[in-house]
Amino acid sequence: MACVDHKPCDVCRQAFKISRWDTPAEREHKKNGPPCATCRPELLPDNATAFAVYLRCADQLIVGPMGDKIGLNFMAVKGFMDMEGIPDQAETWERVQLLYGEIFRAQREDAERKREAEKDRARR
Repeated sequence: MACVDHKPCDVCRQAFKISRWDTPAEREHKKNGPPCATCRPELLPDNATAFAVYLRCADQLIVGPMGDKIGLNFMAVKGFMDMEGIPDQAETWERVQLLYGEIFRAQREDAERKREAEKDRARR
């Protein structure tokens, strides 16, 4: 999974526009455009609503005192589901939690890989 933050597509496309102010490294990173083909996981149709809810509420995190992610704010998710009139909210919430868990796991693994790569570079 290349993009684990799952920003809205228009935000991602804007972030990958090459600017005259970009450094050579930034230009290299942006030259092929956003990673649309690898950004989002393949979803089963039953998870489409839950993923849409997650995308809209992904910034509604509960964060611990040391900056660690604890979970999604259920009241924010519930408020969004109410506002959108989403039926069967209990099942949708369960699916949102499962999706969040998988995305959080992937983010944690990606951060760990980056830390290990930094350590390897520092040793050289």
